[in-house]
Amino acid sequence: MVTEELFFPEFYASAVSIFQPSLQTTTMKKLPVLFTLLMTIISNLPAQVTMDSGLNGFWNDVNGMPLKMTTAFNVEGSPYFDDNYLLADIVFLNGKKYQDIKAKINLETNELIVLNSKNEAMIVGAPIKELILKAYPRDGKIIPVVLRGVGSVNGAINAKDAKIVEVLQDGDNFKLYRSYVISYNDSKAYGDASLTRKYNKNISFYGYSLNNEKRLERLGKNKNVIVAFFGMKKDQVKNFIDQNKLSLKSDDDLIQVFEFANTLK
Repeated sequence: MVTEELFFPEFYASAVSIFQPSLQTTTMKKLPVLFTLLMTIISNLPAQVTMDSGLNGFWNDVNGMPLKMTTAFNVEGSPYFDDNYLLADIVFLNGKKYQDIKAKINLETNELIVLNSKNEAMIVGAPIKELILKAYPRDGKIIPVVLRGVGSVNGAINAKDAKIVEVLQDGDNFKLYRSYVISYNDSKAYGDASLTRKYNKNISFYGYSLNNEKRLERLGKNKNVIVAFFGMKKDQVKNFIDQNKLSLKSDDDLIQVFEFANTLK
């Protein structure tokens, strides 16, 4: 039979010595020694291990602040990329990536907002490199959408000086971005004391070239402007556009052009 003496011989010996009737020392004098020995044994027992699911790490890294929803006006339209909280992967500037976070981004303020386990809205304070909406509904399809910040000092999407863009083509030499800029107009109806703010979402397209000097250039949908963007490869790009009869009026046409340009050596 396994006994206490086997596991804690010192504790057992001390306990026996206290209660031996033949000892001259009183039990009261031995109690402090016993207590000290007992606490030493307890302190050396293995500590309980808490498993980190990964989400705990996110809330440690996110440096979140509670979102206070206070508006002094009525709202038409929205400053958000999407009003709903969508499942997203979030990539920090330091390379850490967390999956399946409920998030949305404000295109006016560049605030990235996430929901915690209590469904409380928190503003992400840590610099974020990339927001990946994993299953975004668009034109009857479910697609992944990658959002980044360009033009900011540190390259973070949630930096105040960042231009938030959607990555349409992410080649090694040329990248195609769709840019979102929010503008708004404030108005009051005659005899109405309340203010109404109407948000407008302005969309434009940018090309980013990694050849020679890195540059970000607004493209529009003009063929000559788009062709000129590709520099020394412009003749090959022009021939590709003409041969495939691309109008360059759709996103798909622009994506095809950039995919082709990235195959050129």
